Amino acid sequence: MHKIILDAGHGINTAGKRSPDGRFREYKFNRIIRDAVAEHLRLRGYNVEILNPEETDLSLPDRATRANNMTCQIGLPIQNVAIISIHANAAGNGSQWMKARGWCAYTCKGHTLSDELANCLYKAARKHLPGQYVPERDFSVPELKILIDAVQAANFVTEKKTKELIDRIAALGGSFRGELLKRNMAYFNSRKHSNEAILYSVDAIEDAILRKKKIEFYYFDLDEDKIRVYRCDETGERKHYRVEPVALILSEDNYYLMAYSDRHPESTATYRVDRMDIVQVVEDSELSEEALAHLPGVSDYTEQVFRMHNGEPTTVVLRFGKGLLGPVYDKFSEKTEVRSVNDTECEATLSVRVSKTFYGWLAQFGSDIKIVKPKEVAEMYYGHLRAILDSLSEKY
Repeated sequence: MHKIILDAGHGINTAGKRSPDGRFREYKFNRIIRDAVAEHLRLRGYNVEILNPEETDLSLPDRATRANNMTCQIGLPIQNVAIISIHANAAGNGSQWMKARGWCAYTCKGHTLSDELANCLYKAARKHLPGQYVPERDFSVPELKILIDAVQAANFVTEKKTKELIDRIAALGGSFRGELLKRNMAYFNSRKHSNEAILYSVDAIEDAILRKKKIEFYYFDLDEDKIRVYRCDETGERKHYRVEPVALILSEDNYYLMAYSDRHPESTATYRVDRMDIVQVVEDSELSEEALAHLPGVSDYTEQVFRMHNGEPTTVVLRFGKGLLGPVYDKFSEKTEVRSVNDTECEATLSVRVSKTFYGWLAQFGSDIKIVKPKEVAEMYYGHLRAILDSLSEKY
C-alpha cells in the first residue's frame, strides 16, 4: 500500500506571489492544481491526503511537522509515502508573464527515492505530453563518468569543491547510478590547488567578458611554505592589476585569463586564475577597441602560447620515428601536417613558439626526434643541450 500527500504552496496571506496585474494569485492556482491532481489520482485508486486544506499559509517547520505526523498516523514505511508540493514559478519580464510555459521538478538534497520519482514524472511527460518541450535530464553512466573525471582532472578545482561537484554530477544519475558511480570512483589527482575562491573569480571574469568591462585583482605566487607572496609595485605595496579580459582558457588542467593592457599595447598577457585574488568588475569601464581586436585570434593564441608558452612564433619541421606520431598528435593536435619520409620516419610542419619549454618537450625523446629546419632553431636547440651538459660536467 502507498500513500500520496499533496501540499499546495503558500497561502492567501503570503506577500507577493502574484502576477504584475494582480489577477493571478499563486496560492489559489496551487490549490486548483492540487485538487485536480488529487481527484485524478483517487479515480485511479491511489490513497491521497491533503496536507494543507486551509487557505492560509503554513511555515516550513509547520508543514514538516504536519507531514511527519501524517506519515506516522498512516503507519506505512517511509519509502511508501510520497509528499509532493505544488508551486507556480514566475517567468517573463513583467509584461509578458502570460506567455510563460513549462514545468520542472525539484527533489531534496542528496541521492534519494525522490530522484527516481522525478525521473518517472519526466518520462511520463515525454510519453503523454509530446507537444510540450520537456528538457532531457537523463545521462548514461559513461557520460557521467566522463564529467566526474573531468572535474577530478582539473587542477584549479580545489579538493573541497571537487567533492561537492562530484556529488552533484552523480545525483544526475539518480540514486542507484549515483551510488554506483561513487563506489567505482578512483581518486587520481593529487595536484589540486588551494584557492577556494577560484569559482567566484571565474564568475567575475565571465561577467566582465560578457558585459565588456575591465577587471581589477591582486596576483600572487606561492613560496616554499605554500604561503601567498603577492606581486608588489615599485613602492612595495600590493600591485593592483587592472586589465581588459579577452578570454578564459583551459589548458593542461589549469584556467588562464588572456587579457589586454594599455601598458603593453603590443601584446596580450596571461594570468593563472587560481593565482588571482579579489577579482572585481570595474563597473564604470568598457573594453577598448584594441582589446576587442584580439577576440578573433584567441584560438591561434591558445595554440601557440599554451602549447609551447613563451618565445617567438616560428614554423619548424621535425623529423621523428613513426612510433612518436602519438605524442606529436597529442601535443600539436591530430590536424598537424605530417608526411612520410621513409618506412620508419615522418616529418611534421608545425607553428611553435621557440622556447625552453619547446626544447624540454623535444629532449624527452632523445635522438628519436630532431629539428630539420630552420637551421638556426636547430642550432639554438643544440646549444641549449650543450649548455646543460656543460653545467653538469662542472658540478660532477
